[in-house]
Amino acid sequence: ESKGAGRPRMMLEFVPEAYYSCGVDIGHYRINYMLTDLLGNVVAIRRTEQPLEEYHKTLQVLAVQIPDFLKEAGISREKVLGVGICLPGMVDGNADKIYDIFHEGWREHSMASELGELLGLKVEVENNVRARVISAELFDRVVKAEPFAYFFVSFGVACQMIIDGKV
Repeated sequence: ESKGAGRPRMMLEFVPEAYYSCGVDIGHYRINYMLTDLLGNVVAIRRTEQPLEEYHKTLQVLAVQIPDFLKEAGISREKVLGVGICLPGMVDGNADKIYDIFHEGWREHSMASELGELLGLKVEVENNVRARVISAELFDRVVKAEPFAYFFVSFGVACQMIIDGKV
């Protein structure tokens, strides 16, 4: 119910299948691809046993496999808002810099810019554990307590926190 001056309130909804986003999790042992609609519903998944390799080789693999994955899912590039890449290690998504992922040849690269140019799509790169916490906050709504600490144990150990609603 509207109170005060102005137009009456109107409930708006997303049309979930209007656009999609593609997520790519590059791990030490495999690469996982996921396509979601605007509400975060999973539309398609692909898991490969492609291990983390030298930077330029991995970039070329992604430049081939991402368009192939979209084609397999039946989604045109025009309907993809962007691609989110998550990596283990020291990654600054805001600065588009990879500082260290414990493999030679990755340091100081700007993967978002380089892969975005190859794909013709907007690409964002983030640390894998930070990306998991952001996903939990946005879609799963499992984060109910603050501060909230998320520990991740795999090739190494990482921890991200949510404090005052910020990761």
